[in-house]
Amino acid sequence: MDFQFGAIRESNGEYVLPKNASKDDSYKCPSCRKDVVFCKGDFRIPYFRHKHVPTDKDPCTSYTDRPSESVKHKEAK
Repeated sequence: MDFQFGAIRESNGEYVLPKNASKDDSYKCPSCRKDVVFCKGDFRIPYFRHKHVPTDKDPCTSYTDRPSESVKHKEAK
């Protein structure tokens, strides 16, 4: 079973899973409130990722390739 991380839709503050997201909306990380990008293509399941910010000195770890058990637990709450 794949564990999917959702994001906060900026227009209404609703928590949205990738399967219900749209590229027409903007999203924030539920942990750090930084911008995330909705990714959806032909070969991978939809997912969110943080926008790359080269000067970011405090990166969030919620959308890493291998989230820790505590990240999974926190997100599942």
